Amino acid sequence: MNRKPTSPLAIFATAAAAGLLAALVCGAAGLPVTAKLAGRASMPAVAAGTAVSLVAHWIGLLPVVFLLGPRPEKLLAGLLGGMSVRFFLTLLLALPLALTGWLPAAPFLVWVAVSYLVILLADTTVLALFHRKLDAAGT
Repeated sequence: MNRKPTSPLAIFATAAAAGLLAALVCGAAGLPVTAKLAGRASMPAVAAGTAVSLVAHWIGLLPVVFLLGPRPEKLLAGLLGGMSVRFFLTLLLALPLALTGWLPAAPFLVWVAVSYLVILLADTTVLALFHRKLDAAGT
């Protein structure tokens, strides 16, 4: 069967949407927990922490998506590049917000970490499925 390979834009859009869905679920689950444990004043920290992880996820997807394919050396470079971009961008966005005092630092940093891991799980699942699809198509 000769099927057209999936475009990088389609892979990016799907992985970005999966990250958004994971962030929304994570944030929705985090709001009542944070309100109960840290008070209602800490609820914006959930949204801000999740937003930091989501922005870093979207930007970190770029090297991965454009190097996704059956050639392992390119995929590995994309994965490592994407992980590095995501990690350092998360630090670059989270640390100033945590230090400004605009948000309660502890709940904010907890939700940066939790949402980072939840989004990473969704991202990894989607990219693994696309890699398997591209590998099977021989592209």
